Order: sequence, then structure tokens, then C-alpha cells
Amino acid sequence: MKVLSIGSDKNLFKEDSAVRQRIIEYGSLAEELHIIVFSRQKSEIRNLKSETNPKSQISKNTFIYSTNSWSRWFYILDAYKIAKRIILNSKFLIHNSLITTQDPFECGLAGYIMAKKFKLPLHLQIHGDFLSPKFGQESFLNKIRVWLAKFLIPRADKIRVVSERIKDSIISKFRSIDISKIAVLPIFVDVKRI
Repeated sequence: MKVLSIGSDKNLFKEDSAVRQRIIEYGSLAEELHIIVFSRQKSEIRNLKSETNPKSQISKNTFIYSTNSWSRWFYILDAYKIAKRIILNSKFLIHNSLITTQDPFECGLAGYIMAKKFKLPLHLQIHGDFLSPKFGQESFLNKIRVWLAKFLIPRADKIRVVSERIKDSIISKFRSIDISKIAVLPIFVDVKRI
């Protein structure tokens, strides 16, 4: 399986980070794992990689890419440009590939656009309860994020949540959703490292 992941965790670019080690382990389970990270030009990532090469190979079959965007408003467009190259060069096909996103918000929208364009399955990951009233009240941006998630969730091929409580919340809000599309898979915590 070839996997294209879209997220925003800049710690992937730090060689000694726990998230990077976890991703390398995930990569060993896939034929190829490509991760696009939303990031700005002025971010610390610029110092961690060559400015002329936005791609870093972190294991035999795992690659990370910075969008290196001028502004956060360009994250989706810049991610799309990178994804198009990856999908065409690595020959992503519907029977051997998928797109997964770290959230059902900005990353989810980027993944949805790419999945539609290239006819690939879309898997959304949900790490928190965005349907909680507090989430939408925190900021105007969160209100938009809730709206985006409500648009994207019914259109996803699969949905990964980190707890039964979040699964129940989604089922109660999206009554027409096929329950078999939702998988509960908590984030792995290496207890030995703690």
C-alpha cells in the first residue's frame, strides 16, 4: 500500500523526535509513505533541511515534504502541487494507494481535493472532539473548522478516531454515516520511553 499523508506536525523534521520515530515505524508497514507537512517559509524547518530540496527521505520508504508556504493561506495549494508530483511519480492507483489526513479541517480539505482529483480513497483522522460546543466557541476559525468537518466526514471513505467517545459523538451527529467506515485506533504511546 502506498500512503500519502497530510499533516502539520513540524516535529517530523527533528531527527530525534518521538513522532519521527513513530512515523518511521509506520512507514515499515507500507510500500511507500509520503508525508506532506503544512509549514511556512519562515519556520524552523528551513534550518533543518536543504532549502533547494523540500523532500527528505527519513527511512528506506518514508519521505517527508515541507510545503514551505509563504503564508498559511497557501498550505492547501502548495500541498496539492507536492502531492501531484508524488502521486504521478510513484504511480499511486486506486487499488494500491490512499490519502490520509491528520485532521478533518484544513488537512482534510487538502486530502479531499486530492482524493477527488486523482480518484483515491480518503481516510480522515480525528484526534479530538470537535463536535463539543466548546471547540466551536473558542474562535471564529474553529467555527469554520467545524463546518469543514461536517462537510468532509460524510465524504470520507474511512474515518479513524482515537476513542469510542469520539466515535459515538460522530455517529450521533451524522446519523446516516455507515458505522463500518469508522475505526477506533488510539495514538500509540511507547510506555517504555516515558
